[in-house]
Amino acid sequence: MFGIAIGRDRTMIYRLPASLSTIENLAAAVQMSARSDDEGVLRPFDVAASERLFRSVAGPAAAMVAGATRLIYNPAGPLRQLPASIFVTDRGSVDAYAQQQFKADYSRVQFLGRKVETSTALSPRAFLRGRKELAPSTAPRPFLGLGENAPPQPASATTASRAMPFDCSVSYGLWADTLARRKPISADEIGIAANALGVADSRIVGPRFSDANLAHGDAADDLAQYQVLHFATHGIPEMPVNVDQCTMHLPPALITTLTAPPSDAPIVSDGLLSFDEVARLRLNANLVVLSACDTFAGASTALARRRGIEESTPALDGLVRSFIVANARMVLATFWRVPAHSKTDELLAAFYRAGRTDSVAASLKTAQNHLMDQPRYSHPYYWGAYFLVGDGSKAMLSPTRTAAAATEPGRQGSRVLADAAAAMGGASPARP
Repeated sequence: MFGIAIGRDRTMIYRLPASLSTIENLAAAVQMSARSDDEGVLRPFDVAASERLFRSVAGPAAAMVAGATRLIYNPAGPLRQLPASIFVTDRGSVDAYAQQQFKADYSRVQFLGRKVETSTALSPRAFLRGRKELAPSTAPRPFLGLGENAPPQPASATTASRAMPFDCSVSYGLWADTLARRKPISADEIGIAANALGVADSRIVGPRFSDANLAHGDAADDLAQYQVLHFATHGIPEMPVNVDQCTMHLPPALITTLTAPPSDAPIVSDGLLSFDEVARLRLNANLVVLSACDTFAGASTALARRRGIEESTPALDGLVRSFIVANARMVLATFWRVPAHSKTDELLAAFYRAGRTDSVAASLKTAQNHLMDQPRYSHPYYWGAYFLVGDGSKAMLSPTRTAAAATEPGRQGSRVLADAAAAMGGASPARP
């Protein structure tokens, strides 16, 4: 593997001082310690492995990266599974943590996100296009919240027995029962976000928040009227799902309200706003926030091509890229399931409150530091899942929306593009 670090005054191209297998193992260890397992158990964060991974990736550019004001991160291979903000940059803080008696306190650990505004690039070309070619949103309204899907709509016995349009035979009734088991995210989160941003609380929730309505109904035209879209719903990765001995292969998607079809009409709703449907939405947004679980969800090359997306790779090509394709300048997404906790609401409120006057990347840094400073919630599980794709030096709201945004926000300083480009030798990227 090789790295490229581009600063204001110099560029460094270097071979990473660790093997691909070492990088994969370290990335897996850091990822597993940052998130909870399937049973909801949270492990101690592997501070030492995170610092070693940072040194292995940044190599001779470590001081250059850690000393930047902003970092635009373009990872490859196993590094595409991790947010840059949870890298530990200082060996001294690793040693200090090892001496701590209370191991659940990470508030003094020097995470990269502590001092550096981080954003992720889908590619250098995509980043430069977003910075130089995309003007701020011209949408007339500031904020729209979407979420809190309603229970699947009841259906007659005849409709309940009809087959869903999946790759195996599952009835509407069985699929409705499957979706009904997942508790929706409360729309209270939308109100928290709008209040913190200081704008009107516009929302599409409940029965209106259906995949059919967003893709083809009256909500489809509304989406382009807003500069910030906040989705408060669950995300799912590409995965097989077993229902009544039928294995379906679901694409990356956001869970929405499942709408029952009329008895004499085709089924047009499956309760999932899939990544290919997202790509066909008509947006005019500065920012899309995917406040959900696993909204990083990527699509395999084969699935993406079946859905009509030709240039696809297995990592970031899913919901995130699809929102970019749909004309979102920036997307805030999550790498793992975020806790249904008041601290998540605090983080989002701090993010939007800072977004009144600061850049999106600076706002994310402020919000993450809000939890890092609290020993009990300093574990990366509480704040590290969130990552930003796009040019984070730009504002949430367009200049005409607020006087504070009349000039480009964000502090001036080093901008570093750390591009860990993998020489994979034919090997598939790891999926820890």
